[in-house]
Amino acid sequence: MFDFISGEIKKGSKPNEFWTCCPFCEERKGSPDTNFHLGFNTKKAMWHCFRCEASPRNVKTNIENLKDTARLYETPSTVTQLRSRIERAATRKTPDYIDLDLISWELTKEHTPLAYDYMINRNFSPDEIKKYNLRVGKTFIDPKTKRNVKRWRERILFPFFDGDNCIFVCGRSYMGRDPKYINSSGSKKSVVYGLERVNGEKECIIAEGIISAIAAERATGIPAVCLLGKSNSDWALSKIRSKANRVYLSLDGGVNRERRELRRRLLGLGFEVFEVLLPEGKDPDDLGSEYRQCFDQRKKVSIG
Repeated sequence: MFDFISGEIKKGSKPNEFWTCCPFCEERKGSPDTNFHLGFNTKKAMWHCFRCEASPRNVKTNIENLKDTARLYETPSTVTQLRSRIERAATRKTPDYIDLDLISWELTKEHTPLAYDYMINRNFSPDEIKKYNLRVGKTFIDPKTKRNVKRWRERILFPFFDGDNCIFVCGRSYMGRDPKYINSSGSKKSVVYGLERVNGEKECIIAEGIISAIAAERATGIPAVCLLGKSNSDWALSKIRSKANRVYLSLDGGVNRERRELRRRLLGLGFEVFEVLLPEGKDPDDLGSEYRQCFDQRKKVSIG
């Protein structure tokens, strides 16, 4: 019988969230999980190991044996509901990936000169445009509705990847269109920009915006990610935890309350946290080449 919550359990920072050591890591990674990498949410019917990537989609499970959940969730009815939720989660369809060639052009001087010059003026080099796979949105025909879609035109597109697949897109206007930023469908709280570049690394910078993350990475050489705002799920933070042990928290200068809250949650997930204190109202992109000096001189370790 499979009972993935029979061992020691730690309560998460939100209701219905728990963490336990993954029983699949030894087989899938070659060594047992000793640091509570399997996240479990009873309300959302989700479970996932952020070390070996085990989930209902790639692991066949028998969840009939849930007797130990009674000591956690108190009532037999909750166990019955839990069983039903996990079974539904196991049959969920994989979300559709985004076809970048359908919705955008490559960002090049020959084909998209206005967008190209805009990004060059924002201190992006031709190599960085390729490295970050920046695109230019275009009008296209939706294959499902057969209608013209114009929402991405005149926008620089920043793709989010899971492996080789694009799972999310953020578009920034470069011709004065409102709003300045738009996103593809799906919750932005569950995605992390730049996460694929942290693969194999032990540290990363967490910035507040996409361009700030790229500017921080450019100045330091350390992979940088962006959480798309200050309110993000522990699920997204745990994705970072699966790839890095140390983070440098580099939010815009002056956002002290948000920085303290994010620091608390990062420490709760077992990160070694350093804070990079920026001048009031400044972000890594504003500082440019001076960010490296600020990073070296003004970072401090957080212990609680």
